[in-house]
Amino acid sequence: MSIKLLIFVCILAFIASCKEKEPVQEKILLGSGYILNDELHYFDQVICYRTEWGEIFHAREGLNEHIFVLSDTTQSAYSLTDTVFSTDHGKFRFTLEAMGIYYLYASEGSLQYDRQKNTTHFEVNPFGVNVLDGILIPDTIIWEPFLDFTGITVRDESGVLVDTGDETDWSIRNKWMIAEAQLFNLEDNSTNPGPKSLIAYPNPVQNQCMLDFINTPGYDLEMILVNPNMEIEKIYKGLKDNDMALLLDDPAYNGHNYRLYFHLMRDSSSWYGSGDLNFSE
Repeated sequence: MSIKLLIFVCILAFIASCKEKEPVQEKILLGSGYILNDELHYFDQVICYRTEWGEIFHAREGLNEHIFVLSDTTQSAYSLTDTVFSTDHGKFRFTLEAMGIYYLYASEGSLQYDRQKNTTHFEVNPFGVNVLDGILIPDTIIWEPFLDFTGITVRDESGVLVDTGDETDWSIRNKWMIAEAQLFNLEDNSTNPGPKSLIAYPNPVQNQCMLDFINTPGYDLEMILVNPNMEIEKIYKGLKDNDMALLLDDPAYNGHNYRLYFHLMRDSSSWYGSGDLNFSE
């Protein structure tokens, strides 16, 4: 190669190296979904469940389910928390059920809610490394709770059964909805099965109710009372499965249904269950 040709090639290479690289086209969501690793993922359906306590967004994407529990219906900016209490404002929790089996909980995140446009922008991190940057535009708004707490097992003040109500109430359960799993930070949606283990009375409740345990000798116990927005009202820890009187005299409960979740533990094994309570006016 001649010197002139070599110089020409070097000049072309220099000019080419000085040219600005064409910018990478930014990927923008055109509807409900999220961006992960620069890839667009769209939700098949987004439903908003709205009550006087708060809102729950339930988004489906194939076998994956995403749930956002918002502490109230008044804020525009929400910060992520690992537990949503009924007294919280401007807080939310995010859980991902992956492949219909495993649960992943966001460790950090934020959410902006444009209530005029009914559009939510969120950034959450359920993987420890990658961030989901997404949008929620509900297809449907349902003015009811995400879960139905109305199947009450009615008992009088002596514990006598008046109405069978929900036969699954007050039993050990082994299958869980995503909004329930996050209360105990379950790793997957299956837990140990077991027999009926608890009687609660009177139900409807007036200020307090009795809890009688069956077939659970010497278990450690914790319980969580939640409102219809799956926010925690009370946590009871460090208990034993002895029969007890549970004081529930908050006037805010009156006229509403709540759910009591319980967790029984012995050695390294755990059993979980729940029951619905109606509070008299």
